[in-house]
Amino acid sequence: MNPIQVRPEWQPAPEVINLVETDVHLWVITLEQPEAVVKHLVTFLADEERERMARYVFPHLRQEYAVARGAMRSILAWYLGLEAKALQFAYGAQGKPRLAAGDVKFNLSHSGGLALLGVTRNREIGVDIELVRPVNELSQMAKRNFSAAENVILSQLPAEKQTEGFFNCWTRKEAYIKALGDGFSYPLYRFDVTLKPGEAARLLRVADDPAEASRWHLEAVKPAEDYIAAVIVEGRDWTLRQWQWDGKRIVA
Repeated sequence: MNPIQVRPEWQPAPEVINLVETDVHLWVITLEQPEAVVKHLVTFLADEERERMARYVFPHLRQEYAVARGAMRSILAWYLGLEAKALQFAYGAQGKPRLAAGDVKFNLSHSGGLALLGVTRNREIGVDIELVRPVNELSQMAKRNFSAAENVILSQLPAEKQTEGFFNCWTRKEAYIKALGDGFSYPLYRFDVTLKPGEAARLLRVADDPAEASRWHLEAVKPAEDYIAAVIVEGRDWTLRQWQWDGKRIVA
């Protein structure tokens, strides 16, 4: 497999990072790492994380899980000034993880060899990343998950743009429900997002709550070619900063 080339706007992080409430930090993590790095990251994992890792049948999926969770722990430990394996997590009713103490919030997603980690202070955040790939029965899948308005827009796109439109819609919706912490218990068809290629990412409408869309700001990001990703954060008075985790900076 050829190494994934992260886009140049995702720079290696500086030696010192100050996370303030008006910042949103996004980290792209390459999940293919040298064996020594993977083994080191595995030592950060809690027992329940190791048990979950062991459930993956294929070795490359076990490695991707270990790197995503280990790198996440390493990055969060850097912000908090703690040891990575000392981090304690709590989980919401739908399984969304959070730090057991403190005001740092985060969300993690991974797909096709890349992970995306969003970190904020005192703001709910959701992220989603997807490797763009052919979708079997795309229109049927969209009808099951997207709103009526979104399905109309998707169907009107040129055939060569529909896969991109589908993943624009999917990542933006996933990011929102992850920010809510509701998982798939919140129906994807109950809210609308933009999806046309080239159109700015926006949360347009949430059913039965006219004010909800204005509470969030949604952005599309592109970590690498052939990937589509989205981040959504409470409020609009924040600045996005994009970093690349390269496996060299590991907090023990």
